[in-house]
Amino acid sequence: DIKLPFARSFAYSNLSRAFAVIGTAEGPASPAFDKAVEMIERVTDDRLRAQGFWLISLQQRLAGDIANARKTQNRAEKETEEIKSLLSKIWMFGDITDAYLKNGQKIQARAVLDKSVAAVRNITNAWERTRALAKVAEMWLIVRTNGFRTAQRLP
Repeated sequence: DIKLPFARSFAYSNLSRAFAVIGTAEGPASPAFDKAVEMIERVTDDRLRAQGFWLISLQQRLAGDIANARKTQNRAEKETEEIKSLLSKIWMFGDITDAYLKNGQKIQARAVLDKSVAAVRNITNAWERTRALAKVAEMWLIVRTNGFRTAQRLP
């Protein structure tokens, strides 16, 4: 019954996250993962939808369902391409990096950080690029201080 489109998308996004967490608790064959996907597919906001797929993939990985986690991550990457604002994309990558690190997924966190570095290189607006570089630097420091010490040259 929520009338505002973003508010409705936000609600579906949160429901999706809840189902994904339930799926992790129940195990790799949990029908809650299907419900999480069903909820996130109702989201009309590009960033929330993409982020939802990333987070479902993380929960599937935590549940031990690596095959479906990869499929969901592929969907997340396709949905991420739909985000028009590179700055929004980088901010989302920051949230995803943080979620991966909080769940001990250091390699995946580093891979998302690398996607941020690639995205920031395509920003031409000086103000937007400055904000994006600050966010990427923050992400790099968080990844580095959480035990993943691979050197990376930032742009």
